[in-house]
Amino acid sequence: MLLTTQYLDEADRLAADIVIIDHGTVIAAGTPSELKTRAGDDVIEVHVRNAAALPEVAAVLATVGRDPRTDLAMHRASVAVEDGTSRLMEAVRALDRVGVAVEDISLRRPTLDEVFLTLTGKPTDTAGPEAA
Repeated sequence: MLLTTQYLDEADRLAADIVIIDHGTVIAAGTPSELKTRAGDDVIEVHVRNAAALPEVAAVLATVGRDPRTDLAMHRASVAVEDGTSRLMEAVRALDRVGVAVEDISLRRPTLDEVFLTLTGKPTDTAGPEAA
């Protein structure tokens, strides 16, 4: 069965093998797990109760990873990290030192949307329908 979709979370749940196409060119293929491994780093994700704390959270996350991202609507900041477990502990300690009230913090594998961003340099929502 062949499924075409631009919703990579749907592909992650339903597909055994995935081919990512960008502007008509195959840029990656493999199982969801293989593609996530290609993207490399784990992701630390921090949720805060007060969205006003996100710039401070992003500044802390920048010290443990690279290119932190914030989502104001979701009260979330995230950062890609190498050696996720030790970086997670560093982030927890640093957030505690600066007094940020964290609602939730987690370490996870990258999503396929993050894989696409890593491979193409652009998010899936701007890539057009041929993104997946």
